[in-house]
Amino acid sequence: EVFPRGTLIRKAFYAVSLYVAARNAKKIYDKFPVVMNGYWLENAAFAISRAFRYEKLPKLGASIYKWPTDILIPDLVFYVNFPDNYHYETYTTRSKENWKPKMLEIFKRITRPPVLIVSTTMGVKAIVDFIASEIPRRCRGRRMS
Repeated sequence: EVFPRGTLIRKAFYAVSLYVAARNAKKIYDKFPVVMNGYWLENAAFAISRAFRYEKLPKLGASIYKWPTDILIPDLVFYVNFPDNYHYETYTTRSKENWKPKMLEIFKRITRPPVLIVSTTMGVKAIVDFIASEIPRRCRGRRMS
C-alpha cells in the first residue's frame, strides 16, 4: 500500500482528492452534468461524526454543515442507505459500532442542497425510478446535456 490504512497521510490524501474532484466538477459543471461518488460531503460528514457524539451534534443550521464557497455545491445529493447487515459481512472493513444513526442525522442536517436518503430496501427498480424522477424535478432550469 502506498498509504497504510489508518495513517494521517492516507486520510489527508483522501480528503484532498475529494476536494480536487470537487474543484474540477466546478470547472465543467456549466457544460455537462456531473455525477460523483463521495465528494466533499462524505468526508465532512465522517469528520463531524468523529468529532461529536450523537447527542452533541451541532444544531441544524450550524455553520459546520455549510458547503465551502470555493467548491461546487451540487444541485442534488442522494445518500444510498444500505441495511445494517450489509456492512457486517466479511467483505467490509466497517466497524459494527453504532455509526449509522449519527451519519444519517448529519446528512439530514445538510440543507443546501438537501440530502435525499434512499433506502435499498425499496429495491433496485424503485431506487432507479425515484432518482430518475427527482433529477429533472429538482434540477429545473439546469441544462442536462
